[in-house]
Amino acid sequence: MDAAKGPLVATHSNAKTICNHPRNLTDEQFAILKDRGGLVGLNLYGPFLRDTGKAALEDILYHAEHFLALGGEDVLAFGADWDGGPRADFPVSGIEGMEAVYNMFLRHNYAESLVEKLFYGNAAEFFKRRDLF
Repeated sequence: MDAAKGPLVATHSNAKTICNHPRNLTDEQFAILKDRGGLVGLNLYGPFLRDTGKAALEDILYHAEHFLALGGEDVLAFGADWDGGPRADFPVSGIEGMEAVYNMFLRHNYAESLVEKLFYGNAAEFFKRRDLF
């Protein structure tokens, strides 16, 4: 991170505090990405979501809530990683399952405006700021 000149993107990373996968982010790494105007894409692959057992939809929510508690409202997006492992290891097996994730956030009293940012707005804004979109 010290060598990078611009904002950084962690396209497929979750919270190491919740799941100790080596590619997940520490709170310090997340803070640096956030402070530099970066982007973090939540990974939906089971081994990134929980240390043991089969991952569930709620595991996605736990990682999002952790990053949101660290001030990640404008940083967090979805990275999915559906090509990163067997479909059985994902609580959401493809884009058709994302409606369930969206609705889960709404059921947990997240404002629709925030859910829209997580599902599209933050990533779109990140790439617009860099004239990539």
